[in-house]
Amino acid sequence: VTLVTRDPCTMTPPLPPCVLDPLGAVNALFDAALGTAAGTTGGNGPDADGDWGVRAAFHAALGQPGVLQQIPEINAVGIDAVKPNTLVRFRCMVQDTYNPEYYVGAYRTAGANTAGAGRWRTTKFTEGLTGPEGDEIMGG
Repeated sequence: VTLVTRDPCTMTPPLPPCVLDPLGAVNALFDAALGTAAGTTGGNGPDADGDWGVRAAFHAALGQPGVLQQIPEINAVGIDAVKPNTLVRFRCMVQDTYNPEYYVGAYRTAGANTAGAGRWRTTKFTEGLTGPEGDEIMGG
């Protein structure tokens, strides 16, 4: 895990890149699991379990002394005080999940930004299907 340099005037530990850009880290691990930096492949797509080393990377980063305490707890600061796509902590109780939500774990795009080769994308930890403008989702 690469660390970001810290300000010598502060006593807080540096934050790992996966804490500073959690979705970027998930996407990078997804692309690495596909075997290409750009996520383009002619193969069958990502592996079936859908972890791609995400749990291990975040566990290692959050296990570093002082890092977890720097992540905002949304119950204490409120949702309006947190930028979109920020890693947060929260406390809750899950009960009575009547209708489970299903999601597309990965999808493939094709378009101007992928030169027709297609690019696999993950929806892990996101709210929907997003991608560069000009790309369109390919049928399965």
